Amino acid sequence: MADPVGTINFDQLSHITRKHYIPQLVDNIFKSNVVTYRLLAKSQPVSGGYKVVQPVEYAKSANSDATAQNGWYKGQDAMAYGASDIIKSAEYDWSQAYGTVTISAREENINSGPEAVLDLLQAKLNNIGRVMRDDFAKAIYSDNDPATSGTPTVSVNAPVGLQHVTSNGRILGGIDSSSNTWWNPGFDKNAGDFGGTSGTSLSFANLKDSSNDGYIQTVFRNAYKDLSIGADVPSMIVCSQIVFDAYESTLTDQKRFGASSQTLADAGFQNLLYRGIPVVVDQALDLYDGDGSDEATDAKRQIFFLNEKYMGYKHHSKRNFVFDGYEKPVDRDIRVGKILWMGALCFSSPRMLGRMGDMPIAY
Repeated sequence: MADPVGTINFDQLSHITRKHYIPQLVDNIFKSNVVTYRLLAKSQPVSGGYKVVQPVEYAKSANSDATAQNGWYKGQDAMAYGASDIIKSAEYDWSQAYGTVTISAREENINSGPEAVLDLLQAKLNNIGRVMRDDFAKAIYSDNDPATSGTPTVSVNAPVGLQHVTSNGRILGGIDSSSNTWWNPGFDKNAGDFGGTSGTSLSFANLKDSSNDGYIQTVFRNAYKDLSIGADVPSMIVCSQIVFDAYESTLTDQKRFGASSQTLADAGFQNLLYRGIPVVVDQALDLYDGDGSDEATDAKRQIFFLNEKYMGYKHHSKRNFVFDGYEKPVDRDIRVGKILWMGALCFSSPRMLGRMGDMPIAY
């Protein structure tokens, strides 16, 4: 049905937006940075609930006396089946993101032809796509803790950030790692742990110098050791361009050649491999600079060691970048369409994640 006020058929435009433009916008958000690229596309739907519940394994099963659930036996020996609580649940608050596409009556009348309308829509969606893309990228590398307001934060409504997740003695998913040390990250280091001065960044030269305790290969080797259990190893190392260049300089020409993930390269992410693990440059680290008072919270000064088996997005089944159509507010001469997302970034075993701070920000 034709729109009685303006020149645009908004029912038809809503259909075009959903079918043709929203998938493109979502693809751009997914590829905003390497972590969202790897995680958002694998986001799991959740039908509802007051919070997003994530089961976590937090202790080994007991193996003695009445509490045993495992052990060795022979023939007709009795097998124990005592209660041993090995599972807890972390609970993550729902986060909601939105983007609005606004078309004023003035724009509607000026852009009356079909081509002009679609050009206008494309420009507006490109803009909101960039904004939402940066929102997700900035939030994921922040030290955001939705449970408190005492630390630098993107928004109290945003998902928890990786700087918070990979720090010791914090509350994550309702579990306090100060008293539950199994919930701490497996690797949380700074320059002081590698021969440098605590609170002072390592230099580019330090990272390239094999005789220096802060040699990048030494850092990677220690993180790999602390974050690996058998064949279960980190799946991705995320760093700045400066750290990446330092690592590249330590490789022989033979190791440089072909030593990268083709999948990530095809998606536009510069990477090399360390023991088969992609080492990826992410310019989005520059988006989060803390509150300006503590350089240690700058994401660009840190390396993140991630294991995607133990982290991931969950989204509400009715709010995964959905477009709700164009509506006309009663008090304004405009049409507004909203793109809506609702979900959480969940972690089941921070023990398999880590960070290294005090990285250089200059060559």
